[in-house]
Amino acid sequence: SRIACSDAGKKRINADRAKTYTREELEAKTVAEITALAAELGYSISGSNKAEKITSFLDAQTAANA
Repeated sequence: SRIACSDAGKKRINADRAKTYTREELEAKTVAEITALAAELGYSISGSNKAEKITSFLDAQTAANA
């Protein structure tokens, strides 16, 4: 029981530090919010529309977490 609590705490800390965003979460944001979030996380994203920016964000996130 003690180990499970410790593991849960570690997972929570890691999740807070490096949240993984889903396509659905990004689709709920504006293009400006996605761009600002990418800059905050150090992601270089491209795209001429929201769908392309989301795909670029998700690609950058995957590369950063690899």
